[in-house]
Amino acid sequence: MKKIIALKIIMKIIFFITVVLQFLLPVTIFCQSNAQLKYPVARKEPFDTIIYGKKISDEYFWMSRKENEKEVTAFSREQGQLAHSILDSIIGTEIILKEWDQAMNAIKDEIWNGRAVGDYIYYNREIAGEGIWFCRRKGIAGAEEKIMSNVQINGQQYSVRKRLIAYKKPLMALMLTQRGEANPQIRIYDLERKLFLTDSIAPVMFNDWRGVSMAWLPGDEALLYTQAPSTNKQGEIYYNGKIKIHRIGKNLESDEVVFGINENPAIKLQPHETPYIYSFKHSPYLIARVRAGDDDNYAFAVHYSKLNGKNTPWKRLNNYVNLGNAFDANGRFLYAATKGSPQFRFVKINMETGQSPEFLWKPSDGIIAGTDYKFSSGIIVGKNVVYILIRKIGDMQIMKIDLKTNVVSLLPIDKKGSISELSLSETMTFYLQAFLPYVILDICFILSHQKKLYRCLLLIRCLMQVGA
Repeated sequence: MKKIIALKIIMKIIFFITVVLQFLLPVTIFCQSNAQLKYPVARKEPFDTIIYGKKISDEYFWMSRKENEKEVTAFSREQGQLAHSILDSIIGTEIILKEWDQAMNAIKDEIWNGRAVGDYIYYNREIAGEGIWFCRRKGIAGAEEKIMSNVQINGQQYSVRKRLIAYKKPLMALMLTQRGEANPQIRIYDLERKLFLTDSIAPVMFNDWRGVSMAWLPGDEALLYTQAPSTNKQGEIYYNGKIKIHRIGKNLESDEVVFGINENPAIKLQPHETPYIYSFKHSPYLIARVRAGDDDNYAFAVHYSKLNGKNTPWKRLNNYVNLGNAFDANGRFLYAATKGSPQFRFVKINMETGQSPEFLWKPSDGIIAGTDYKFSSGIIVGKNVVYILIRKIGDMQIMKIDLKTNVVSLLPIDKKGSISELSLSETMTFYLQAFLPYVILDICFILSHQKKLYRCLLLIRCLMQVGA
């Protein structure tokens, strides 16, 4: 009942905000403009440079320099004060705040960022009086186990940027930072003993806004991660990246480079090309994905047993245009979304040979992506099956391909919304994470398909598309 009430409140809030944005805010700004609204003005400073043959001119580049930090902070504060003066002049905002608090209080026990790993479901949840906890439970009906809340090591407070749980061992790799993006590092946490191991990997690379790219070896005895040289140039923090391997329990000095610029004799990378590393539950192969800036992304593969420092025999996957994290693997085959007609197509790639992709399935018109803006993969592979998320506007579907018989079928989804991500548990219990407009719910339901049961955990976050 409280969730239904919360849903109604949120709908009312969205309607109210839409009215404010579409009608009241323009009127307010217009009125204040007539009263000579004074916008803060940023000074200009000529700056021209050439980066990899491209001339770049930026009169506001001075804002990125460390010595101008106080001036930029002052300018940002002026912008904030102006924005607050406009928003504070809008009538009725106290109604929004009151009803928003009421809605949030009604759904404080909800969970988010759910993912199945092995026999467990991992998720975040706010616990009354304790704050936000990272928790897990064994299956949907299992008892909840609190894992960690605030991260504190040797008296120092850290923020968690990324988590990666090992395949079989009770270990979790965490990318931690301090004060925003300062001191980026990886620490290893023992999920059973509830303590950090002595391994400390630093500094590590920001591959993008999500943080470092890292992957466990199939046997969990080592962690692969990315690292880049330190630089004071904000535009080059992703440059000259390398993939290294850290053996759990070993000193950082023993970590080897296995992929990167000027490292592998047969691989020629440009400084701006960023490497990402991936491993798989059902495959012994590793993927080194290369983000190539304005050019098409591409990838290399290698069997993990052949890792040999700079002499690792990476095999380039021919004629494969990589589309972010839209792939998974089984045995020696990679199942991926790539460019094609009309928008993209799904293919099967032999990682052992690197031969051109084999046509797997051609989507129809209206299907929009193999991954989303948060890089959530729409492809997951079990022992004998591939699930592909069909991201079609207004009609999300999940396609199942039996790898033994090549039979294609659709799982019935009776809830309309936007499915975000898929995951499989050790027992092949199938989970999906989804968004439904304007509601936060936690629903467990059963899908019946060809006399088989698929127990699904539907984790729905609040998706407020205001004024769209």
